[in-house]
Order: sequence, then structure tokens, then C-alpha cells
Amino acid sequence: MGKVRQKFIHGNYNRYYGYRNPTKERDKRLDYMQREWFVQKDVLDIGCNTGHVTLSIATQFHPRQIVGIDIDSELIRIARKNIRHYLPDVRSKQKESVSEPDSESKIVSGDDLKSFFPKNVKFIHKDYVPKSDDELNNVEPEQFDTILCLSVTKWIHLNCGDDGLIRCFKKMFAQLREGGRLILEPQPWSSYRKKRKLTEEILATFRSIKIKPDQFKELLLSKDIGFASFQVLTEVPSSHESQGFQRPIYLLTKRCLSSQTPSSE
Repeated sequence: MGKVRQKFIHGNYNRYYGYRNPTKERDKRLDYMQREWFVQKDVLDIGCNTGHVTLSIATQFHPRQIVGIDIDSELIRIARKNIRHYLPDVRSKQKESVSEPDSESKIVSGDDLKSFFPKNVKFIHKDYVPKSDDELNNVEPEQFDTILCLSVTKWIHLNCGDDGLIRCFKKMFAQLREGGRLILEPQPWSSYRKKRKLTEEILATFRSIKIKPDQFKELLLSKDIGFASFQVLTEVPSSHESQGFQRPIYLLTKRCLSSQTPSSE
């Protein structure tokens, strides 16, 4: 009897970066991001997988802190181990403890946080999507200056439907401070079709979806969510050799009450 193929129903591929980036080239999505969005800022990376984007930002852009979260505990375990590969002196740092407790209350707290690597990065095992409006209403607001959600929305959508995706967008908006930024890389509807038969539950959810990815801009700028501006950082970075990275990246900004409202583009 053959080996049963694992179904990654949350997109939690344990070889995700090898799949999307087989030549191990630099993640060119970072080229579309400005340093000032991260330097000395509090950052959240939703669906961080094994942490390579999180760690690249932690080491290159020097955030005050960056938190990577993922629904898969094994990926978080690997991400924590990957910290040592980004240390300047791997041999001397191998025995250092870099694990962080799985507590959301620890995300933004304490004067002991230092804006240098590896003390400015932590990884947390957590399902980010609120399961109800009550859970959404209890979210601690204004924790982050920048939130990344890269190639995650499809999996939220296929597992939680329109309602779950909307709650997720509302949570991102609530957790951003005034003038905060959401960097969003949504998957196209065609990629939903390829994964719709992963499970019977996903197929049923797929058939119920009414909000398509090309409607996300309208949704995010609506009064229901509340972002003030929308910008396309790149339509499709065709210069990237890996097809997995050839998706548009959007920048959404939360209104800053102390200044003029940014205009939509």
C-alpha cells in the first residue's frame, strides 16, 4: 500500500519556500517594501510558515519587533530553529535559546525588547482568524505599525468562507495603529479552483464563496473594514524566476487622524 499523501489544507507546506523558490534566489517581494515601514516599528507576519520572510525583515529592516504567527505548530518549531541561520556568528550562537512562549499577550509588551536581532523576532503558534464576532470584538487594538499577509488569504477563505475572511480583515485593521500599513499578497481565483477538492469541507466552502479576490480592494476600502487608501506595489513581478512569487502585492493604509486622509489610487 502506497504512502498517503499529506493534505496541507491551510497551505502549510513544510517545503513551501523550496516549492516557490527552487533556485533559492532572494525573495524579491522585499524589493517592493520600503525600509521606513519597518525600522523601529512593531510588525506582524501572518502565516509566516518557516519564517524566512519574517527573519529577512528582522535582520535587514531592523523593526523594533516582528512577530511571525502560523497555524501549524511544526512550521513554528522550524522557524524558531531557522533563527540560528540568520545569526552573524552561527557557531557561537548555536546553543542560545531563541524560543518564545505561545502567548498572544506577549506580542507587544515590556521595555526589555531590543531592536537588534535575534531579540527583535519571535514566532507564535496561533490561528489568527477570529471564530466569531465576539472573539473579534475582544481583540486588543492598535498593536502594530505594519502587518504582512502574504499568500495567505486563499487558505483563510477556503477554510473559513467569506465571513471568516471579513473577520480576519477587520482584525488586521483593528490591530493596526493610525497610519499603519497592511501589505497584502492575495492569490487569484484560479488558484482557489486548483485546491477546491482538497477536502469535502473545502469544496463546500469554495462553492459558498461570493467575494472574489478581485473584489478585495472594494471590500477593504469600504466602511465595513475602513482602510483609507489602496496602492498596487507591483502588478506581477515578472522579473522573478519563480512562478509562485508572480502575484500582485497591495499596500493598504489606515487613516491617520492627525493628518489628511490619503487618497485611493
